Amino acid sequence: SAPMAAKILVCGDLHGCLNKAFKKADKINKAHGPFDAILCVGTSLSNPTTGASDIKSYVSGERKAPLPTYFLAGKEHESTSGLLDSIPDGGEIAPGLRYLGRSGVAEISGLRIGYISGFHDKMYYKNRTPSAVRAKKYQSHFEEEDVLALLKAATETKEGIDILLTNEWGNGYYKLLKPQDLPPAKSKPPTQAGSSVVAEIAMALAPRYHFAATEQCFYKLKPYRNSEAVHVTRFIALGNMGNPDKKQKYLYALNAKPLKAMADEEKKSRPADCTLCPYDYVSVKRPSEISGDSGGPLKRIKLQKVDLKSLEKTENDRFSGDYGGAGQAWRWSAPARGRGRGKGRGRGRGRGRSIPQLPRRMDCWFCLASPKVEEHLIVSVGNECYVAMAKGPLVDDHLLILPVGHVSTPGGLSKEQVSEIKVYEEAMQKYFSSKGNEMLLWERHLPSKFVSHVHFQTLPVAKRYVKVALEGLIERAKTLGLEFKTMPKGQLASQVVGNQYFIRFRFGNG
Repeated sequence: SAPMAAKILVCGDLHGCLNKAFKKADKINKAHGPFDAILCVGTSLSNPTTGASDIKSYVSGERKAPLPTYFLAGKEHESTSGLLDSIPDGGEIAPGLRYLGRSGVAEISGLRIGYISGFHDKMYYKNRTPSAVRAKKYQSHFEEEDVLALLKAATETKEGIDILLTNEWGNGYYKLLKPQDLPPAKSKPPTQAGSSVVAEIAMALAPRYHFAATEQCFYKLKPYRNSEAVHVTRFIALGNMGNPDKKQKYLYALNAKPLKAMADEEKKSRPADCTLCPYDYVSVKRPSEISGDSGGPLKRIKLQKVDLKSLEKTENDRFSGDYGGAGQAWRWSAPARGRGRGKGRGRGRGRGRSIPQLPRRMDCWFCLASPKVEEHLIVSVGNECYVAMAKGPLVDDHLLILPVGHVSTPGGLSKEQVSEIKVYEEAMQKYFSSKGNEMLLWERHLPSKFVSHVHFQTLPVAKRYVKVALEGLIERAKTLGLEFKTMPKGQLASQVVGNQYFIRFRFGNG
């Protein structure tokens, strides 16, 4: 049976300095253990430049790791990469020292651990290396098939991923940070550090913990919410062995309970400093590219704010909508046929930003980035939210308010989204009042087997029927064994009950 909790030590780039790392791990284990295992991210077996390494004494059996040790491979020197050539899917290279493999999910001490070795290299990501070559020679980059294999393995059960191990950070980690809070990343400017593909993996798997290395610094991101899971994720970047700055520590001790052993209330617990997911932030405040059709070659949609007076619809424009009556609009432009933004053809080899073709919320018809969005129903697009007519309206003027980006639970709405929802609510109330009606608004958070995108529905109700409608709702609820509670005025239900299941009705501004 799985343990209630596992004690794990996680190491950053060891660069072949196994003796020092294991000596320190052994000391910690004796003082604060027992620990169950050591996990290593980054380049583990050798110094990528000099090839210096302690590995030979472990392979020969002269030395042994103090705890079962599992490692990712990074930019290994050719003097040690040969140890990995014949075991692309992982294996033991010395007693107690195991290479996890290219990508996949492993259960270690009761924890489900997702992992991917190597680095994201745009040159190789889509260019599939023949399997016969990959089976005989270690490569320091990962390819799209490795990512898809990880995602497939991670979603074979509903137990979730406890720990995600990657060499690189997820690019975009900084999106909710203030400039003074950026980490001292070394290999690149902080806002360029990491990989967009790793960000996609972290967003898709929603692990409880995500460990990475490579940037030669220790950094803990504030816990962030996940749109597709109730628990939060903690991203922790580890420094490298031999760093003279002792603050950039390369070793981290973790006491983690498996998700499958956690009660629902434990999973839902959020620390006070919890933030939104930085990777799930689709900004419509500046021109950007949003991934489109997830089948076949990746399509791109360009989102751009333009002046209505100069708006000229081209054959590639998908939709142009009024932006809050401010004389401006958002223009969605699909790519011209047969050619991308740059000079390349096929497989996205133009000059434009490469967007990884990974599973996204493309099956959600409420996401503006989705090819399934019903553009002719869109009424208005704001900075954070938009208004659309209902696809199967109950009456005329049956309207919906929705966030632009995918938010699957009401508790996942940002302050900016909540603020703009309230602005739209007030505007609709004024509109309905101008026609002699009151606004009936309802929102809900209920279990669903389908993709869930937060939305608020509004209907006009003739003022003379409001009392009858309210009484009818209350009576119908009683027949179903339900009881309505009065909520504070001016708040969304999610602000009162969090992510608990609910349905809320409101008439007018009440």
